[in-house]
This record gives sequence, structure tokens and C-alpha cells, in this order.
Amino acid sequence: GGIALGSSNGVGISSSVIVSSGTTTALLAQNAEITHSTSFSGKAHATQDINAFGISAAGGGNNGVAGVATVITSTNSVEALLALNTSVVSTGNVTVAASNGFDTFSLAGGAAGGGSNGIGAAASVVTLDNITRAALADGTSSADAVTIAAPGVVTISADASETGKTFTAAGAAAGSNAV
Repeated sequence: GGIALGSSNGVGISSSVIVSSGTTTALLAQNAEITHSTSFSGKAHATQDINAFGISAAGGGNNGVAGVATVITSTNSVEALLALNTSVVSTGNVTVAASNGFDTFSLAGGAAGGGSNGIGAAASVVTLDNITRAALADGTSSADAVTIAAPGVVTISADASETGKTFTAAGAAAGSNAV
């Protein structure tokens, strides 16, 4: 946060910037074989829980200016993959699953006061570019195909959830002009 007071002018500026990036992978590598299993589970899971807070205030006998910004950027990848030419033989179920949870809370507040002029500004930005994927490799021939032999349930799933709360407020007071 930023706070500024001046007998003539006060300028308070604050920012909070959070960049989250990462990779979570469950991978059965190329040419791997699971030959005897009672079940097979390849799962990748990630969760991001991000909070950003920014507050600024300013006051001056003549002019008060306060500005604040919060920025959250997320570029996370969560993947569960069976690569080329892999084989899974199971007497039970086979699961390939990816899940990615994203939750954010952002608060930005700015207030300014001045004897003549007051300007208060606030902004909050959340940008997501997350990837959640569960997949079997796309072989170009039967020689590099993924094979699964199982009498049970074969599940391939990808699940992403994104929730966010963003609160932004700005205010100003002045004897002549307030923005």
C-alpha cells in the first residue's frame, strides 16, 4: 500500500502484481508398457489460490492524487498423458485424468483528498491462460499407437474450475475538483 500526505501536494501510488506459472504432468512415457496391473491411474492435479491486495491514499492542502492497481496472471499447465507406443494391460479400471483448480481474490482501493483538487483511481486485472488436458498420443500409424486392454472402465477426463472475486473502488474529495 501507499500513503502520502503533504501540506501542498500528496501523491500515493501502489501496485500488486502476481504472475503464476507452472507445469504439472502425469506421463506414461513413450514406449512404456504396463503389462500386469489390477488397475492403472495416471492423474495430474494442481490448485492455485491467489490473493492480491492494493491500497493507496493521498491528501494535500492543494492537491491529492491516489492510484492503485492489482494484476494477477496465471499460465499453468496440467496434463495427464499416455505417449506414443505405450501399452496398458489391466484386469480392472484404467484412468487418465487431469484437474486444475484456480481461485482468486483481488482487492484494489484508492482514495484522495485535496483542498483544491482530488483524484482517486483504482484498477484490478485478472488474466488466465491455463491449460488442462488428459490425452492419448495421436499416433500416425498402428506401430506407434496407444493400446489399452482392460475389462473395466476406461476413463479419460480433464476438469478445470475457475472462480474469482474482484473488488475495485476509488474515491476523491476536494474543495474545487474531485475525480
